[in-house]
Amino acid sequence: MIKINLLPSYILERARIRRAIGWVVALLVIELLAFGFATLKIRSAVTAEKERLAYWTAEAQKVAAVQALTSQVVADTAPYERWVTWFTGLERHNDRLADYLQELATYIYKRVRISSLSVDNASKQVVLTGRTDSLESLARYYLNALRGPFTNVGLQTSISGWNLAGAPPLAPQPGPGGLPWDQFASLPVTLTCTMQAGIYPPSAPAAAKTVIGTGGPRPGTAPTGDDDDDDDDDDDDDE
Repeated sequence: MIKINLLPSYILERARIRRAIGWVVALLVIELLAFGFATLKIRSAVTAEKERLAYWTAEAQKVAAVQALTSQVVADTAPYERWVTWFTGLERHNDRLADYLQELATYIYKRVRISSLSVDNASKQVVLTGRTDSLESLARYYLNALRGPFTNVGLQTSISGWNLAGAPPLAPQPGPGGLPWDQFASLPVTLTCTMQAGIYPPSAPAAAKTVIGTGGPRPGTAPTGDDDDDDDDDDDDDE
């Protein structure tokens, strides 16, 4: 069947305009809804980020407080650290000195008896005083010292009235029934040796201040000894 539209053209135009307006309104509504949803989402995200910012700001303040406390503790312990460093250096100095004496002992001839040994770091001198039993032992001792850790070796001895054959006059050789070693080794000998390098102890730090919050002794000060007195009193009571 053929349909004939007899409506005027302006009526058809109005219908088309209404439909177009409806589509525009629908699009505007959709855009407004999308914009509102996006706005709500953005506001939610902003709120969450503000909360995160507040949380991490508080955490940063805690870290800053800990850093300030750490700096204060480091400042308070600096005097003690200097004393610990000094004790450590002193221990290393003692080890070096012990090693040096041990090395020095390897150059002392076995038939020499040392009665005194002194080490002077100020003049870098080592003085060895002792006795031996013969000029041969004296020569061996001196030659060993020349090969030791020294830049110069000075020999001092006295052979006045001594039997150059190797024993004191009228004295038998050491052995069963003979004189003991300390009587047989009667040739005095002193070596004054110059060290290649001095072994200096570290300098003690200046007096440290008492740290905050402590009433104890400052670093480097000796205990008062009250505890020892109390212990002595307890011991007396036990007796």
